[in-house]
Amino acid sequence: MDKIKAALWESNLKGTTVAGCAVEKMIDFGKSAVVFRARRGDELVALKIFDDELIERYGDKTQLARIDRELTLVGKSHPNMVEILDGGFDSGTGNHFIVMQYLPGRSLEKCLQEIPEENVALLIEQLASVCQYLETLSLAHRDIKPANIVILENFTRLVLLDFGVLKPVGEVGLTDSDGIQSFVGTLQYSSPEFLLRDEEDSLEGWRALSLYQIGGVLHDLIMRKPLFHDYVHPYGRLVMAVQNDLPSVTSATLPSYLVDACKAALIKNCHTRLELVSWASFSPPPKMTAGLAARERVTRRSVVGQALDVSFQEVVHPA
Repeated sequence: MDKIKAALWESNLKGTTVAGCAVEKMIDFGKSAVVFRARRGDELVALKIFDDELIERYGDKTQLARIDRELTLVGKSHPNMVEILDGGFDSGTGNHFIVMQYLPGRSLEKCLQEIPEENVALLIEQLASVCQYLETLSLAHRDIKPANIVILENFTRLVLLDFGVLKPVGEVGLTDSDGIQSFVGTLQYSSPEFLLRDEEDSLEGWRALSLYQIGGVLHDLIMRKPLFHDYVHPYGRLVMAVQNDLPSVTSATLPSYLVDACKAALIKNCHTRLELVSWASFSPPPKMTAGLAARERVTRRSVVGQALDVSFQEVVHPA
């Protein structure tokens, strides 16, 4: 959905009622939907209405199945995950919708430059925590990126949202048919194996994707620019960058474990990635003596450096 269409929808829907929600104003829009602030009784909510072109492309049955997957999160709670309240098809207006908790904040994509550096560690730890929580439910988000993260409470808390391509581990993809796996998600923050749909449909396989995408978000927080920012256009250039380019990640002021975790999470080979990175990699390391901490940093950087060298050789001289 583009800006013009989103504005038209706001003009047409403002003041109307969809699925029992009185539409007040547009909050944001993306390629597949527009999100409105709305009221359901006395409750302020976020109402997501899906683009009719998306329905035409994949079909009503597929979209309702996607909504049903999101509804498995109703009643599930984590401080860094948006609450899903309701969803379905509103026969009165002909709209497919999701009702969510209203969050009075901006996306990380829109406030990236304002994030205090001292809050980066806290925020990325929260992101890893909610992704680990989803894994305990045998679910993979598959589209973790700054645009799908809202920042709250004076830049001290993040909330992950947009579960439109949520996938239960082991279940066939809703847009996969006749042995063909369609790409879903966002190319710019996709791992190489997910771009090629060569991922392993297991907890470990989807964890490899989540760790990569957390690394992508952390890259943006460290470098203050989007991942592969210089390769976005044309599309083919971005495809090549995701598969072949090793992003530069440096910081003279952030804790070294964050830089190392980011580099390791963005390694192209998913098996190497899993060997080097875990959910705990995005949390501060245990306290230790200065000497032991220094040795630990040297060892960690050596291991990550060797892995990056191997990853580079695999890119330059593929098997």
